[in-house]
Amino acid sequence: SSVDMRWSMDFVSDQLANGRRFRVLNVIDDYSRQVIGQLVSFSINGRQVADFLDRLIDQRKKPNQITCDNGTEFTCKTMYYWQQQTGVKLGFIQPGKPIQNAFGIKQCR
Repeated sequence: SSVDMRWSMDFVSDQLANGRRFRVLNVIDDYSRQVIGQLVSFSINGRQVADFLDRLIDQRKKPNQITCDNGTEFTCKTMYYWQQQTGVKLGFIQPGKPIQNAFGIKQCR
């Protein structure tokens, strides 16, 4: 393994003082443990995830795989086509097994 071969991505959420919730998509390099990027918004969909990953790949080397959970933002048609176009494999953890993506979760909380 080396830098940029495999990334992990996961969401965390929080709320502002006024109660409005927001989400943060964290993308981490599994080898270096470096946070590659964070996308912050009140709502994040698959198209935004794909566009954000494209921007990260423009700045770095393209990973072979990105590990993520089975959230709708990652399993939607947009991400399916993105995966085909880029050649980056999305590796999904088993439902109910967040420990399989523990590195991403540990680094982002």
